[in-house]
Amino acid sequence: MWRGFTFFFAIAVLGAIAPSSFGQYYYPPMQQQQQQYGQPGYMPYPPQSMYYQPQPMRPMPMEQPAPRVYNFRPSNETIVPANEVPAKPLPRAGMATPVQGPMNAQPTSGPYRSLPHVSKRDVFPGAGGADYGDAACGPNGCGPNGCGPEGCGPAGCGPVTQHLPHRGKHGHGHWIGELGSYYLVPYHASSNAFTSTTAGVTTTSEFPRTFEYGGRASLGYIFHNTWGGRFNYTYLNGLSEVNTTNAAAATDIRSTGPGPLVITGRSAAHTAGIGTDTYNFRQRVEMHVGEFEFVKECHCFDTTLLFGSGVRYARLYQNYHATRSNGGGTNGGTTIILDQVDLDVSNTFEGLGPTVSFEAIHPICWGFALYGNARGSFLWGAETVNQSLRTQLRQNVVPTDTDTSTNSTARSNPFVSTGEVEFGLQHGCRLGRCYVFSRVGAVASRWWNVGSATTTTGDLSFLGGTAMLGVTY
Repeated sequence: MWRGFTFFFAIAVLGAIAPSSFGQYYYPPMQQQQQQYGQPGYMPYPPQSMYYQPQPMRPMPMEQPAPRVYNFRPSNETIVPANEVPAKPLPRAGMATPVQGPMNAQPTSGPYRSLPHVSKRDVFPGAGGADYGDAACGPNGCGPNGCGPEGCGPAGCGPVTQHLPHRGKHGHGHWIGELGSYYLVPYHASSNAFTSTTAGVTTTSEFPRTFEYGGRASLGYIFHNTWGGRFNYTYLNGLSEVNTTNAAAATDIRSTGPGPLVITGRSAAHTAGIGTDTYNFRQRVEMHVGEFEFVKECHCFDTTLLFGSGVRYARLYQNYHATRSNGGGTNGGTTIILDQVDLDVSNTFEGLGPTVSFEAIHPICWGFALYGNARGSFLWGAETVNQSLRTQLRQNVVPTDTDTSTNSTARSNPFVSTGEVEFGLQHGCRLGRCYVFSRVGAVASRWWNVGSATTTTGDLSFLGGTAMLGVTY
């Protein structure tokens, strides 16, 4: 009897303890857990929500600096310094996976941030990836040999890296070519055309101010180390003219000049009362200037600077020509066929010496820029003044013909200095690897101690404008 009671008591105790002992392994059958683990009412041991391996924390990535972009003359290349190793590109936003933690835990870090975006308009051609050109991934382009181990793409080609175009940091030079014209008004040391004396009163007439036209050309090459050479040539030619007549017997018209040769008084025909004296006066200036200089290119923020130093050759020719002519006629028994006198005076200076120059270009907006340049030269050379006076008389009395010519020459060795200033507005745009630009500006220059055709002392000045087209490649 006690044995039976003990057996049933043990069964009751075991039935009371068993549900709490096996409850951690047994779950009521549910459709959700059956679909998740494949067996109704059971879970694998141990559960993943309670046991997981700790994961190392990934360091937060540093934000990459924004690329520097330079979009102004004269560089047109993607420039990466030779001693700079491009940073390893980071994955784009959304590509990184956060560290996995417990089911109810929050992510410890967000996704990586992408590099700053640079639009196609802000970079040079071929510098922004496969969509912008083949030069994005090196000299071989975005091809099998052009990219790194990560292939061609935003991560394979890497970020766009550009720097201000300090010429020593890239491997290519560039050409500079300019072609234009001048429109200048000369201010001679003496602009006197002639003097007129009537009843003891003398008046002086001058040549009018006229525009003189000329051409200019420049060609240079700047190497990768920012040094280079340039050749400049300038040509200018202008003419000013005055005409007058003299029919009065009491008026005396006289040419001007350094002397001793001059045209003075009335013609023989006019003295004989035949015809009218006609005068023509011309003043001309012609200039040829050539320069070769070594140049140095550099930049200060967005401003392009160009320094030059070299040698200049100049030939300055100034001429004064006066003519008095009378068509002739008949007065009594005297017949004048021709009565003419020609005076020609020229002042020629040729010199050679050092020259220095400076040029600056600063961008404004929409392709416009301000530019300015200055130049100074010191020339040693020779100055030659030639004078020639020719008289021609044709009449029917003895002597029948008269034809005489007189010449005079004077030489000197002056020291001539020159100064030139130019400033104006520039507009340009890029066409492939070229930067094409145009300029319109004001010009002022002065030549000291060159005299004029009618005087051996004094200065010559020019004031006007210029228009020019140029290209860098």
